[in-house]
Amino acid sequence: MKLAHLQLHSSLENKRTLIAKLKEGSIHYSLFTGWGNYGTGCSLTDLQVGYNHGSELPLDNERELSVDEWRDYVVGIINTDSTYEVINIIPNEITFK
Repeated sequence: MKLAHLQLHSSLENKRTLIAKLKEGSIHYSLFTGWGNYGTGCSLTDLQVGYNHGSELPLDNERELSVDEWRDYVVGIINTDSTYEVINIIPNEITFK
């Protein structure tokens, strides 16, 4: 289950895509260059999460948040305690006509 699909950029305008998925009870993150699903994979350490306040990306839902609340929590961590900023949140729901 996809929890979050976020488009990020740094102060140098480096674009990244962060995708968080729930797999077998654990949260897995994938970070790519560019704003698509198929960029070059990057290390999560490239985001430098925690450089200012010591935050970490959550690996579970110990706060018992809804998916939207959890996504907003992750966005807050990235925007306040990493070298990147969330520019766009891609909706999890896909509709067809």
